[in-house]
Amino acid sequence: DAAGMIALAGRGTYRRSSLRAGLVAVQAALSILLLVGAGLFVRSFDRVSDVPLGFGPDNVLMFDWRRTGVDWNRARVHQLYDDGLERVRALPHVEAAAITTTAPMTSAFWGGMGVPGMDSAPLPDDAEEGPYFASVSTDYFRTVGARIISGRAFSDADVSGSRPVAIVTERTARMIWPGEEAVGKCFVNLNETDGACREVVGVVEDTRYREVLAEPSMMYYLPVAQVPAFALRTLLVRPRGDVDAAARAVRDALASLEPGLPHVQVTPLSSRVDPQLQPWRLGAFLFTGFGALALLLSTLGLYGVVAYDIAQRKRELGIRVALGAGSARVLTMVIGDAVRVIAAGLVIGLLAAVFAAQYVEPLLFDVSPRDPRVLGVAALLLIAVAVAAAALPAWRAAHVHPTEALRED
Repeated sequence: DAAGMIALAGRGTYRRSSLRAGLVAVQAALSILLLVGAGLFVRSFDRVSDVPLGFGPDNVLMFDWRRTGVDWNRARVHQLYDDGLERVRALPHVEAAAITTTAPMTSAFWGGMGVPGMDSAPLPDDAEEGPYFASVSTDYFRTVGARIISGRAFSDADVSGSRPVAIVTERTARMIWPGEEAVGKCFVNLNETDGACREVVGVVEDTRYREVLAEPSMMYYLPVAQVPAFALRTLLVRPRGDVDAAARAVRDALASLEPGLPHVQVTPLSSRVDPQLQPWRLGAFLFTGFGALALLLSTLGLYGVVAYDIAQRKRELGIRVALGAGSARVLTMVIGDAVRVIAAGLVIGLLAAVFAAQYVEPLLFDVSPRDPRVLGVAALLLIAVAVAAAALPAWRAAHVHPTEALRED
């Protein structure tokens, strides 16, 4: 019968190598393990990149003069930065610019708070969560990309001698005036000796001022024109158009303020954030690279095994075609054999990934090490690659001419 003829055709001519199939399965298992790792780290990097910072570090530059060998008395520093700010704002390359005593992701000053009618202001349990404060000029929030939730930002009218004002973050407002509108309330900055009660004129979104993954601290902002005590200052610039051209224009404008000034150093604000994202970025890069390499090796291995398998079974396949097996049936049979080999490695790899989850979890951010979407996408990708690897030799097998196949040996 037909089955006997097929068995007779294949007898003594070919014995499928379990070693070759086993090696391909091992490659597939390694591929799925690395692909799952890549997916987990890519998702972790996406999640940590989406953490709301309360400001936009991209496309913001920090400018400072080097201070070595120069008498940086407070009056000179203030005048230098004020003149620099005025000159920089006039540049066509600059969208916004501002002065701050402390830039995000650098440091912040401790800012004790006293609230009229309260024996003590509510404070976080952890002293590292504030309250902190920074003195900033007008346009600071627009420059760093921080959103005013209610009230207003500082204006040119908030100067020395005018009513003392402040802007608080959302968390500060919730902590001190829960369930109430913070705008219009007042508090005392305990670092100031005059004891003036500063009116809250605005509430700004919470800012992660120290670390990307640290909870937003209690924080408030004061107009730099009303708090001139600090000599330390930084000029922040949000460029318009080409960032490099803007950086050169700003540096030249600052360097021309006074002959003999030290070199102006430029630092992207993003450089304060990027190093904190590096572990997830590096993990995503390495796992993706090794996963792609392992997937390529699996593809080549599977292609070689299927092609060799078909070459050895050419007589058998020719008889199948001669007996009426259609091209689709032969194609399905050959690809099915390839997928079964890959499926064995897939199961082993997924089990290994689930077992390794307990060791990988501490390295991830806001992603389950057994995330079903990551496991599913990795499995589908491996199967798709397996089908693609087997497709060409399978197509050739499905179109083998019976007469040519029967002449073999």
